[in-house]
Amino acid sequence: MNIKMTIALISTCLAYQTASAEFQSQDPRALGMGGVGTAAANSAQAHFYNPSLLANAKEGEKFNFEIPVTLRIADTDNLIDSIDDFADEDYFFVFSDSLIAINDAIDAFNDPTNPDPPTPDDLIALKDNMLNASINLRTGINSLSDKSLAINGNAGLMTSMPNRKISWTGYVNAWADIGAKLNIDPRDDTAMEEYIDFLNDLTFDNTLPDPVENLYSSVSLEAIQVTEVGVSLAIPYQINNYSFDVGVTPKYMAVKALSFTRSLEESENDSDVIDLNDSKDYNSFNFDIGLSKKLNQSWKSGVVIKNLIPQSFETPTGSEVSIKPAVRIGTSYQNNWVAVAADLDLTKNTSPASNQDSQYLAIGAEVDAWLAKVRLGYRSNLASSNNNTVSAGLGLYLFGLNIDAAVAAGEGETGPNDINAGIQVGLQW
Repeated sequence: MNIKMTIALISTCLAYQTASAEFQSQDPRALGMGGVGTAAANSAQAHFYNPSLLANAKEGEKFNFEIPVTLRIADTDNLIDSIDDFADEDYFFVFSDSLIAINDAIDAFNDPTNPDPPTPDDLIALKDNMLNASINLRTGINSLSDKSLAINGNAGLMTSMPNRKISWTGYVNAWADIGAKLNIDPRDDTAMEEYIDFLNDLTFDNTLPDPVENLYSSVSLEAIQVTEVGVSLAIPYQINNYSFDVGVTPKYMAVKALSFTRSLEESENDSDVIDLNDSKDYNSFNFDIGLSKKLNQSWKSGVVIKNLIPQSFETPTGSEVSIKPAVRIGTSYQNNWVAVAADLDLTKNTSPASNQDSQYLAIGAEVDAWLAKVRLGYRSNLASSNNNTVSAGLGLYLFGLNIDAAVAAGEGETGPNDINAGIQVGLQW
């Protein structure tokens, strides 16, 4: 592969920059270092971040076996707090109770056979209660205002045999991206506004209609779950005395696309909201390609294109979740006791299901303290002003056995709004 071909590949992928699949930290080492890996991943991580790094393994390294698990919850819109507040206020129940109370009173007031009808003052008090319940319900619905929540996770296992001739990794990995969103329909707000105006002019001649009997606002969920089986291959390459490493990861992908929509009132009253049968299954093929260059004994640079073939999958509701190419560059410095690295997304990426935009700039460091490795990192989302995270991790390496753990968190207005954690166990020698 020559340099012109590499530039052409990157240029092609940049054409898809509005819909590329989001880069995520899929193992604890990268997570603890802010998500870097394009030039800093070791041979146990290379299939996740840049397959060419397999060809750049440490001297004497022969075998890796790892089982990584990560989980992320990103609530940058504070959706969970908003739903909790909405549920605590019981807006729908208060509204429904107020409507029943005033309609019963109006029926009794207009019944000539009723020996003890409510007084006009009683009706006015019930009208005030109904008016307050309507205003509070309208305010509560609008407070949710199209907020969304993203959950994604990863679990897998891999084995690799790195060397300087041809290196390979075989892996099985399952990852999922889940997006929940509240779809606030302006027709509901208009209906509630008109209903409030109607209550202000109420004359108690007839019972009141129920304006929330058919709400247009809803809660929707879209998810994509992908099981990958792949093999990463890497070799050193040379063109006209210019040497670099090249790697490729062909992978089979079993894809499950899930979606459903429930009305806002139904979601509040029905605990069985999620129906996992609302899904479609697909089988596909894709691959990643990466290049890396060792600049000297300490410095290294790299570039990777993930999911080179753009793909879309239709959900049962007719919407689409997409996996599109994503391009990232990185650089790293490493000596015997410390490693530092930085990565930058060249594409603006979008989570397949949650549709949250990202374009990450990540920096991270790792300090080797004999049997332990301490990691710190920071990641800034250039596509969003409220999605920056700090991270920390620890790795223990005891006679070939390694245990790695990491956490990352982003701070929102009311507390952490982007929480990520991971753990990994494995063998290396």
